[in-house]
Amino acid sequence: MDARPPPADEATARRRSLALVIAGSLMLLAALLRANPWFGSANTAWPWEILLESRSPLLTASWGLWLGSGVLAIVLGGWGTRRWRSVVLGATCLVLLFTCYSGLAGLMIDSNSVPLLAGTSLLMAGFLLQSVERAPAAATALSATGGLLVIWALACAFDYAPAAEPRSQLTALVHDALARLTGGDVSVARPNYDDILSSYGALLLGCVVGALGLAGLRGALVGRIGLTLVLASFLIPYVASYARALALEGFDATTLAQHASQALIPAGLALALLGAAVLADLARAAEERA
Repeated sequence: MDARPPPADEATARRRSLALVIAGSLMLLAALLRANPWFGSANTAWPWEILLESRSPLLTASWGLWLGSGVLAIVLGGWGTRRWRSVVLGATCLVLLFTCYSGLAGLMIDSNSVPLLAGTSLLMAGFLLQSVERAPAAATALSATGGLLVIWALACAFDYAPAAEPRSQLTALVHDALARLTGGDVSVARPNYDDILSSYGALLLGCVVGALGLAGLRGALVGRIGLTLVLASFLIPYVASYARALALEGFDATTLAQHASQALIPAGLALALLGAAVLADLARAAEERA
């Protein structure tokens, strides 16, 4: 038996991706938080029981793709070859992106639009690469493109309030954030509106950090700051909401599972993280081939 180690290029291609393993684990965790017999936030059956008992093809496809993508990300992130695993997982991400935006999907994303979710994935991919100081050109391109896509998505989304002039979400958010900082009045009186402003404020700051990479501001610390800002933009509304529920009602496992699963599934955090890990892995594979 040949006990020699694999060639250097093969060993490099088989390097594990911790980001893929974490993203896959979060997808499985999200599904279990949503459906389990003890504290399932939406269903008291196990996810595989939902698959076996479902009579809806779209619901079956949604759950099957979600669970399968999570398992694949863990397996391929730990043992797959970088040259092809990101292609396989990238294809599943694209299918999930369209499946989860269907109104009949069992696991539906409804808090963020497709362009916004794609932009955050690009942003996080760039910041992931910066944080490990790999593929600097790709990291800058991904984070800058992601930031521009997020800003474009917010600028092209309009709120049509009765008897009011239509304004883009970006205009309203910037106006209201500045109003809060200067003690002025915001444009809407929505419950927990400060949570929403803080969330989008963190995301816009992340876009600025990503764009500054074009001016030479990059590195491991910058990548970690940017990644923290984007993650905070997903988590702030749900962490704040759960903190209020905890203060009023005390600890309840179902309430915790509900808030955590909402951040991971309806807000799209789990899928955005998987997309970011896949994009970062693709960039690393291209860097190693160069």
